[in-house]
Amino acid sequence: MRTNPNSPTDEELIRNFKSGDDKSFGILVERYSQKLTDNIFFHLPSSLRDPLLIEDILQDVFINAMKGLKNRRYLEAKKFEGWICTISYNRTMDYVRMAKKKQVVPLVWEDRNRNEHAYDVTDGENREIAICRQEDALRLREKLDRLRPEQREVVYLRYFKSLSFKEIRETLGRETPLNTYLGRARYGLINLRKLMKEELEKEEEAKILTP
Repeated sequence: MRTNPNSPTDEELIRNFKSGDDKSFGILVERYSQKLTDNIFFHLPSSLRDPLLIEDILQDVFINAMKGLKNRRYLEAKKFEGWICTISYNRTMDYVRMAKKKQVVPLVWEDRNRNEHAYDVTDGENREIAICRQEDALRLREKLDRLRPEQREVVYLRYFKSLSFKEIRETLGRETPLNTYLGRARYGLINLRKLMKEELEKEEEAKILTP
């Protein structure tokens, strides 16, 4: 899906990536991120359309695609766009099935377009919602400090500062492959969800024990 006819084709980028050029895979990530994000959003039920969950699935798709290219599961006779869209659909359905089996702990982030302390508080109900969202944001920041440093810095730049992975790579170091930053963000989110789930379980347990 090239927008510039002078840019490398998907097939050229794939061959370069297989030959050891990690930057070529980074170009594929930039090329298909928006299309895959839209596809994931479309196939998720409305109750699961959390921006962070969508981002989580997107990273999972790219990591699976990267492994597939390295393990030669991708055949050049196929079109890369159709192949990676199929991966996107399958992984999205995996998350939907997983959500049906167990409770998914959402990671509520502050609105990227507004200050986290600037929610409307015109009535009692809105004020209560605003307080809850602010508390969630503070909890996440606390949990962020418990991540491994290399995961923490990528998660912070991606989700608190809204940088693209290309911008993260330029900020933290071009010598590190882009797919490494993808992996760090992915496992950082997994660990954040785990920490949030543990805290919620402790709170529920405390409620049960409280007379």
